[in-house]
Amino acid sequence: MTGDAVSASIAHELKQPLSAMVTNAAAGLRWISRPAPELQEATEALERIVADGHRARELIDSIRAMFQKESADKALLNLNDVIWEALALLRGELQSHGVTVRTELSEALPPVRGDHVQLQQVLVNLVTNAIESMATRRGARSLCLGSSVDASGVTVAVADNGKGLEPTEYERVFDPLFTTKPHGMGMGLAICRSIIEGHEGRLWASANEPRGAVFRFTLPASAGGLPRDANRTVGVTGSSAWPT
Repeated sequence: MTGDAVSASIAHELKQPLSAMVTNAAAGLRWISRPAPELQEATEALERIVADGHRARELIDSIRAMFQKESADKALLNLNDVIWEALALLRGELQSHGVTVRTELSEALPPVRGDHVQLQQVLVNLVTNAIESMATRRGARSLCLGSSVDASGVTVAVADNGKGLEPTEYERVFDPLFTTKPHGMGMGLAICRSIIEGHEGRLWASANEPRGAVFRFTLPASAGGLPRDANRTVGVTGSSAWPT
């Protein structure tokens, strides 16, 4: 990957946590500037800034390891947990864009072995892309996240009812520096595919019906069990998260 592509990838990955830090800083200032300062709300905004700062540092470490071909810090993970974490990180974006989220998560999901930060960022990128795809849609904006397991491994799907892709774009969107967005860098999906392939998995896109796109990735299921405190059910098929 060229130096320009590496720079673009770093900028792309850090955009979300840095934007969240600016948003929370502005909110904190508003709470403090009131005639009767709302200290509890301001404190919570500061705590979110600290959390986003830690997340930015983790992303930098993860990107550095990926480009230096270092061994990823892999552990047994429940992908349902990672899905809920990504949704929590993007809760404000989902609400501000009026997106209704539906989850269809398998309760019998086996663990996968992976880098928690990298896989979380894949989901953040896929959900963010879905939000942006639905931004100009008139009417209901619907996002569905699903997980399932079969002989090929554990599959996660992110489906939206946005503008979708042209037939020739379903593979090209994974090319570095190719973008369908007016101000896009064309790195997010290329990085996502690199991460998934680094986990011995596969990432692909297809059309959603009646409109929109579906992005899916499959990872090998691990034969080992999850640690006692991580082996829990975090979703129920057909449950709804944060409808607006």
